[in-house]
Amino acid sequence: MNEQQNTRPILFVDLFNVFTRQYAAHPDMTVNGSQSGGIVGTIKSIANLCNLIKPKAVYVIWESGGSSKRKAIMSEYKGNRNPSSKKLNRFYGEDIPDTEDNKVWQIEILAKALKSLPVCQVYVKNCEGDDVIAYLQKRKFHNENCVIFSGDKDFYQLLDGRTKIYDPSKKILLNDKYVSLQFGITPQNFALAKAICGDTSDNVPGVKGVGFKTLRKLFPALGLNQDMTIEDIVSQSRARSDEGKGIRSIGLSEDVIRRNWKLVYLDSAMLSSDQIEKIEYAIDNHNPKIEKLTLKNFALEHGLRSLDVDSICVSFMCLTRLSFRPLGEQVG
Repeated sequence: MNEQQNTRPILFVDLFNVFTRQYAAHPDMTVNGSQSGGIVGTIKSIANLCNLIKPKAVYVIWESGGSSKRKAIMSEYKGNRNPSSKKLNRFYGEDIPDTEDNKVWQIEILAKALKSLPVCQVYVKNCEGDDVIAYLQKRKFHNENCVIFSGDKDFYQLLDGRTKIYDPSKKILLNDKYVSLQFGITPQNFALAKAICGDTSDNVPGVKGVGFKTLRKLFPALGLNQDMTIEDIVSQSRARSDEGKGIRSIGLSEDVIRRNWKLVYLDSAMLSSDQIEKIEYAIDNHNPKIEKLTLKNFALEHGLRSLDVDSICVSFMCLTRLSFRPLGEQVG
């Protein structure tokens, strides 16, 4: 394997994050008048990213049921999320009613369409896709360059010298320096900061009155290239309790911070041995290939009129078993 092949990254797609964005915004309909933006937009966005970064493998991570282990820690975890209760596709306004049936249909069709492309779909019940991606990035492919395709800030804690995040809203690759500049907290301390400050998007309450801005003022070391622990934060807070209400609150909130750490930290701890076995099986038995004719017939059958199968298949060619040709080298 040549040096260029070795430096090409592995791409992890946070499928539901990407799909939800496309479902909400992509203006596409089937020939029969059904919304299909989630299907078409998701496939196109993955294809476009393949053109941009030329990955050597793509792993599409699904999830179902959420993390039973996190729910056991705190039953209210992610209890504020109910996407079916609001209108997701803002493009159509009130002309076409948004239904849960259409969303489910699009997800089913997307999963089937991806089977004709050289991506490995990983589906594990009763866990979060975030934990699967973290396991792959930290354990399975710990020596590989990686790109995570997601707009979820939970992944900021995984950024390091070999891992980047492609943010679909910003349309740029984020690295570890971005997080340090944006938040004043390094990626290695990002999960700890969230454990202290909480995460409203996941319904995780933090220490009252302490946000990221306050926290980095109280503990500038969180923005330096050194790992800090809960013990460091709590012990220093208690020793400095006369400095104000915020730091006293942190010193008195050790139980909350430890609970939140278990909720926000991404690692294999939230995966059972059976779940890890299923992940490994899906990856080890994947044979990347493009079935262009099958995909064309599938798109025709389901009325996906704006799915340009030819150009999409070209974008995914970098994932096949064919030897990778450097940029500029043409196929004879």
